[in-house]
Amino acid sequence: MVNELWQQEGIYALANFQPAGYLSDHSPCIVSLFQQGEGRGKHFKFFNMWMDHSDFQSVVSSSWNQPIHGTKQYNLCKTLQRLKENLKQLNYKLFTHISAHADKARHDLKAAQMELHDLPTNIELQSKVALLRKQAVGLYDAERSFYYQHAKCAYLSKNDKCTKFFHSLVKRNVKKNFIAAETNHACDPIDLNILREGPSLSPEQANSLIKDISPQEIKEALSNIGDEKSPGPDGYSSCFFKKAWETIEGDFVNAIIEFFDTGSLLRLAPILGSIIDNAQAAFVKERSLVENVHLTLEPLKQYNRKRVSPRCLLKIDLRKAYDSIY
Repeated sequence: MVNELWQQEGIYALANFQPAGYLSDHSPCIVSLFQQGEGRGKHFKFFNMWMDHSDFQSVVSSSWNQPIHGTKQYNLCKTLQRLKENLKQLNYKLFTHISAHADKARHDLKAAQMELHDLPTNIELQSKVALLRKQAVGLYDAERSFYYQHAKCAYLSKNDKCTKFFHSLVKRNVKKNFIAAETNHACDPIDLNILREGPSLSPEQANSLIKDISPQEIKEALSNIGDEKSPGPDGYSSCFFKKAWETIEGDFVNAIIEFFDTGSLLRLAPILGSIIDNAQAAFVKERSLVENVHLTLEPLKQYNRKRVSPRCLLKIDLRKAYDSIY
């Protein structure tokens, strides 16, 4: 029982009556107060398995052809947001419980093949087996793509499909998807003299950072992003933009150009090699982490020889930048 003020404030309250059981005729009641009603739904995430379905392009086109008035970046964001609902419906109708559907398709195919084995000249059974095989292969590939994208293990070969190892990696990645700790370190001010003594850009390199961006440059940058890379904050992966490029090209390119016309993001990738010290052998074009391995092996060759001076090799573990928030 609550008073009128409680109802006016809209305070959350829920009473859940449990079954009485067999030892008593009294029903237990669980009362929850001051809690949120419905939990927030899961964030949208684009799955690459959707692209192989015959209805994918039509779903994208139907959402994209509806006009929206605003800036080019606003139009792109709102269209992508509207498309999410249609993709969710596609997933609900065809890809929900993908493993169960794949198992059922394999079972139906096996049963039809057994019937065809007894009646090999039956034309109707031959057509049925061909259709069931096509459905089973499609669901099998969709299941593999689903768990492959969840596990994100590029080193696995394509014949390791939907194994126990895949499922264990999915569970492991879910458990790791949180921030363990947050620290706040005071940073020393930057010494401008050190910056002046370091490498600097040439006039040509400086001009390349502020030149107008071209549609071809945008397309090349998109094509260089791997299909299995993690999606952006909106849930869409690079694979979606590649697959739907014919439909979204105009809006996508115009939004990027508008951003560069009004924003301040610079294109640093082409000139990073000239300003980053040669000691860093990774994450820079035309440099390889293997060089550090070769440098490490070179002094180790002499360690087991006699008549050498005492030597020591230290491995310094540098914490990854993306494991911390500053």
